[in-house]
Amino acid sequence: MGIPEVSEAASADVLLGPNAVREALRAGRRKVRRIFLARDTREARLGEIVAEAGRQGIPVRQVTRDRLASLAATERHQGVIALADPFTYADPEEVAGRAASRSPLPLVVALDGIEDPQNLGGILRTAEILGVDAVILPRHRAAAVTASVLRAASGAAEHLPVARATNMPACLERLKALGYWICGAAVEGGTPLHQADLVRPLALVVGGEHSGLRPGVRGRCDMLVSIPMPGRVGSLNAGVATAIILYEAQRQRCLPCGEKKIK
Repeated sequence: MGIPEVSEAASADVLLGPNAVREALRAGRRKVRRIFLARDTREARLGEIVAEAGRQGIPVRQVTRDRLASLAATERHQGVIALADPFTYADPEEVAGRAASRSPLPLVVALDGIEDPQNLGGILRTAEILGVDAVILPRHRAAAVTASVLRAASGAAEHLPVARATNMPACLERLKALGYWICGAAVEGGTPLHQADLVRPLALVVGGEHSGLRPGVRGRCDMLVSIPMPGRVGSLNAGVATAIILYEAQRQRCLPCGEKKIK
C-alpha cells in the first residue's frame, strides 16, 4: 500500500502535528482523507484525534516513525500527520465584505510580502486568537499556506479565512470602497500606536520582513502607525509587531465587560 499512500500525499495537504490535525477535524472546512500515527507515540492529545476521526469515519493507520517521516517529508510531525484536501483560499473582497456586513468594526490583516513560513504561520495564529476576520496575502513574492505554515499556525488557518490578492494596492482600494480604513505598520514616521484611533473598520497592512511596506502599498494607507521602541534595537519581527498592533486595536474596541465600543 506504500505507493498509493505516497501518491495520495503528493496530491493532498499534509497536516503536521496534533494541533494542525485536531483543528482541521474540528473546523470541518475541508475533507481530511486519512490520518497516520506513529506506532510508538505517547502523545496524550492523540486520543481526542482518534475519537473524532472515528466519529467522522476517517481512516486511522499506525505506521513506523520512518514511514511517517517519509509521508510527511520531515521529522517534525510529533507522531501524527493527516492527508487533507488542498487548502482553499478565499476571495479578498468577499471575505472583507462579509466581515463588514456582520460587524460595524471589521478587522482584516493584509500582509505585503511576508516570506518566512514560520513568520506567516505565527501571524495567522495571532490573528485568529485576536479575532481578526480575515488575512489577505499577495499571490506573488510571498509565502503561501504550506505544510510548514499550517504547522506553525497550530491549526488557526483552519478557522480563519485566508485570501490572496493578485494586486495588493488595487485590493486595498477595493477595501476602501467597502468602508475600511487602511492602516499601515511603519517602523518610523507613523502615529505612535497608543495615540492612534483604531476603533473603525480597519485593514492593518504589514510589510515584508526586510523591505517593509512597498511604496505602492504605503501610498494607499489612510494612516501609518509606529510602535514606540525605547530600546536600542531598531526594529521588531514582523510577527511580533503584528501581534502588538492587533492587541492594541482590540484593546481600544473592547470595554471591560467585553462589549464593543463603537464610535
